[in-house]
Amino acid sequence: MIAGTARLGRVFAILLAVGCGAFLGFAIVGTSFMHPADVRPHPVGPAYWVVAVVLLSIGLSIDLDARLRDFAWVFLASLVALGTSYYFNLLPMHQVTPFVAALICGLVANGAARYLRVPQPILLVPALHVLVPGSLSYQSVLWVVSAHDYTDAATLAVNAVVATILIVAGLLLSQLIVPGAPLRLHKA
Repeated sequence: MIAGTARLGRVFAILLAVGCGAFLGFAIVGTSFMHPADVRPHPVGPAYWVVAVVLLSIGLSIDLDARLRDFAWVFLASLVALGTSYYFNLLPMHQVTPFVAALICGLVANGAARYLRVPQPILLVPALHVLVPGSLSYQSVLWVVSAHDYTDAATLAVNAVVATILIVAGLLLSQLIVPGAPLRLHKA
């Protein structure tokens, strides 16, 4: 309970730091780039996806203090998380994308732990970093402070909470389908 509360406090501190950084940028540059009317989403080529996953894996490996030999597992976890999120967002059932993506990431992590003897957190923690809806939380804070639009901010915050609940439900179901490998104590 204490460790979970400390982690939650760290998440709020990071969200506050990101928000303060954005507001400092707004104070220096202005808010003109916050409402880009001409920007439209466009498809990104596969080569850019590979580059993005490699750079994401390098960043996560550094952030998580992963060993060099674990980079391939961090890359696999990032690839599975981004791939499932991208694929299921294209389908009509995109509302349950966080649940299905977390379920698949949990199944991959548990399967690797059970059959390949890879520690489960090496695959699960980077995947969770990718799946957590931090941008929704950031946008909700940004809407409250900069646009004073409380209804849109509340909607974004509720969407972030629902996505988080779906991620937890997907991970719990993956634990039931493929339980992780039992811990084994080695005698010295």
